[in-house]
Formats: sequence, C-alpha cells, structure tokens
Amino acid sequence: VNSKGIVVYGAIEWCEFTKVQAKMFGKSFKFLKYEDYSKYPPSFGAIKKTPTWVIGGKPYLGVQSIDRLSQLSGCALPN
Repeated sequence: VNSKGIVVYGAIEWCEFTKVQAKMFGKSFKFLKYEDYSKYPPSFGAIKKTPTWVIGGKPYLGVQSIDRLSQLSGCALPN
C-alpha cells in the first residue's frame, strides 16, 4: 500500500472511528502509512473527519470498508 502513496490520517489516541478503522486491519494496520491528523496537507484544507484516507491525491472521509479501499487503491484482496 505504501508504494501507492496512500496515507490514512487519524487520531488513534482518542477517535473511535480511527480505532474502528485500525481494528478492521488488525495486525496489518502497522503496514499502512498512518499519520496523525495534524499532519494533514494544507492543500486539502482543514481535516473535517477522521480517519481521512488520501488515495491518488484525493481525500476520502470517514471509515472505509476494506472492499472500498481495495477498489480505490487497486490493491487486490487475498482470496
């Protein structure tokens, strides 16, 4: 995923939605490029919701399903 330039911005310490997203990935969450929401690029404006995914230079707000992230990123899901 990192090779595709995908970043997830969140607040894992206090945001329940970021925690839900992290739990969806389980132990694999450590392989994602996770950044604290305070590092959200100013070019996108203020962060409105956590987590926010940036895929292909476009922000996607809120918890995303694994299927949706697969579609957006072009990363195939294992069988």
